[in-house]
Amino acid sequence: MRKLLIVVVMCLMSSGLYANLLTNGDFEADGGSLNGWTKRGWGSETLTLATEGDNHVGYMSGRGTTDYTGIRTTGTGFAQLLTPGETYTFSAWMKYQGVVPEGYPDPIQAKFTIQYDSTPAGFPSEYVQVGLGDVGTEWTLVEMNWTVPESAAGINGYFYIERVSVYQMPVVYNDTGDPQTPTAAFDFWIDDIVVAQVPEPATMLLLGLGSLVALKRRK
Repeated sequence: MRKLLIVVVMCLMSSGLYANLLTNGDFEADGGSLNGWTKRGWGSETLTLATEGDNHVGYMSGRGTTDYTGIRTTGTGFAQLLTPGETYTFSAWMKYQGVVPEGYPDPIQAKFTIQYDSTPAGFPSEYVQVGLGDVGTEWTLVEMNWTVPESAAGINGYFYIERVSVYQMPVVYNDTGDPQTPTAAFDFWIDDIVVAQVPEPATMLLLGLGSLVALKRRK
């Protein structure tokens, strides 16, 4: 029984400490919506709400401009939710469908990026790659940790999840030797996007001991 109580306490602690900083990361707000998210791209890309079983998911499609295709948070306040010097876990469930173009990275990869805005005055806009993760044709958990640089204090910014840029792909030549612009003729689904602070080990230990003491007193 005591072991069961410990497991329950640790699960409760983890759920609190790993609170999601993103709004509507599961696309379930208001009965299913894209609130808090918009498309990332300059071509015919579209971001729509789809359903799979009982779940709402984000569906990104597009056959136009293939550079920087993905989704991003709306508004510029996301970066201010992050504390410089602290480490966060970034994760999302993703899958793709369609024809993967010649020369495209294999396996397909998703890129997590934070854009720091040009405010306050004098701070240049900057794109920081959080990391890359492999994506398959079945639902795949893409997860990575990232420590916020101290220089990011008080800076606005967006959070992106996007396909690897075509400019990061090898150049493909046709039969006459002319370079061809790669096209990414595949779509992807995304769900359960989470950004949460990683607690320090000492914090986890103290909270765990405190919870066990409280349980003992109640007995």
